[in-house]
Amino acid sequence: MKKALKLSSILMVLVALFTLTSCVPKADKVVESMEKKDNWWQVGNLKTQEFIEDILDKETIESSFTFATGENPMIAEEKMNENDYVVVIYFLTKDNAKEGLTKLKEAYEKDGIRVKRSGKCVYFGTAAGMKAFA
Repeated sequence: MKKALKLSSILMVLVALFTLTSCVPKADKVVESMEKKDNWWQVGNLKTQEFIEDILDKETIESSFTFATGENPMIAEEKMNENDYVVVIYFLTKDNAKEGLTKLKEAYEKDGIRVKRSGKCVYFGTAAGMKAFA
């Protein structure tokens, strides 16, 4: 009985750890994951650059994506400031991500934009954008 209880508690801990670490899609799956959602589109990398230019050290970034809502990708990009969006940045290391989180919070949280981190990923945007991504 004690052995079964120990095994079940260990199993529960492993399931909890797996659940906590699997919240954010991996960099190579993020576009596929977001485009499965209703009316979410990847917009051009120029939009991403506008958000992070002069804030982050580009040499610490592995990849970045911007997603917005709209009837199609062109409308999503044109009306991004009016609609929901999320900017996703994957850093090379967790330390880079922690530093990026601090800088992005300083730059955007005063404007009511949410900024979060999960591992090497930092993402920010509107409430609906954050919910759709995470």
